[in-house]
Amino acid sequence: MTIERIDNTSFEKLLPLLSWRLNNQEPDSFSLKDFKAAICKQYSVSEHHEDAVQLSLRNGYLLIFACVMEGRYVGYISCFKQPKPNFLLCYNVDELWVAPKYRRMGIAKALLHSVAVDARKNGAVQTRLYVGKGNKAARKLYLSCGYTEASEAVFCTHAIED
Repeated sequence: MTIERIDNTSFEKLLPLLSWRLNNQEPDSFSLKDFKAAICKQYSVSEHHEDAVQLSLRNGYLLIFACVMEGRYVGYISCFKQPKPNFLLCYNVDELWVAPKYRRMGIAKALLHSVAVDARKNGAVQTRLYVGKGNKAARKLYLSCGYTEASEAVFCTHAIED
């Protein structure tokens, strides 16, 4: 198992794993055009924001670490750096996903550790994440990695419409 930080040059190699997550099945083949169309369809949007992802990777605000096993990516974690108005820096974990057949091998812990190491190196005061109350396996994982359940917050979304 190797953990790699994804950058602009390696991001496209991560896309088959993202497709696997999106479609809940390992892809036999991968087409960037089909992946982009699937994203637009799933989220009912007419465009994607690949440029924003590339810019965020380049400027370091979006961090993605991926696990390589058997010569391919099998899990990833994405987070973003969030400077706070009180001048402190936090890392917010946005997504953590490991392909089903690679779960329970320590990959998620290794990915979380990679974020913690980067956060510490850059002077962040904490890492944060949100997890569904019913996601007991994830909650157990996070607690085993030193996270504490701070509250019973409700995660809200608001669709941006034309």
